[in-house]
Amino acid sequence: MPMFRNIKESAVFVADSHVNEKNRDSFFLLLQKIEELNPPQIFFMGDIFDLLVSEVKSSIDKNIDVIKKMDMIASKIPSYYFEGNHDFSLKSVFRNITVFERKEQPCRFLYKDIKVALSHGDIWTTKRYEIYINILQNKTVLRILSFFNEIIDDFIAKKIREYNYSKNLCKKIENFENIIKKRVKNYKDVDMVIEGHFHQNVELVFDNLRYINLPSFACGGKYGLFKEGRIVIKSL
Repeated sequence: MPMFRNIKESAVFVADSHVNEKNRDSFFLLLQKIEELNPPQIFFMGDIFDLLVSEVKSSIDKNIDVIKKMDMIASKIPSYYFEGNHDFSLKSVFRNITVFERKEQPCRFLYKDIKVALSHGDIWTTKRYEIYINILQNKTVLRILSFFNEIIDDFIAKKIREYNYSKNLCKKIENFENIIKKRVKNYKDVDMVIEGHFHQNVELVFDNLRYINLPSFACGGKYGLFKEGRIVIKSL
């Protein structure tokens, strides 16, 4: 983990909005709401887009209006983006947003004397997943996939988008507490963990460690405000 940065009171946390052609308007409303709130910081906790990869030109083109809006807001409000499994290779996409790649996560932040670890959440899973995601996010593999995607008229990206449309983003995960109890052992020397990825909107406590799984914005338009060392869930 890198050195500590600070989380400020009333920072906004947004996770798993899975922006696509079907739900772009609601995310724009959220960005407008954030502008009105004028928070001291914004944390975009990954999977903000259903598909956004710098090497896949069509994913940039289809989301360019949202990208520009986020970057404009970030020119006024310090913003952090934790790459997810749907949106990665983004450091060249955003000019004003600090982007953390998966390999840089978790990142350490500090709120007063509370040590907080932040990540999208798709770390420390299975070996099979690690192999899959490392291959998928490999720059050479991405360039090859992008090359063939353009040759066959965006066919690969279209299939990915169609698959993503069919997924149930809002399902509850059975035995979630036990799953997380094993995972949080990997978080060393912190008091709090904040993740997205799982879409569960729950807070758990293990000994002296508080674990927060953020809600998916795609499920009911929920986001978080950091208040007095806790996440307060708000609805759009």
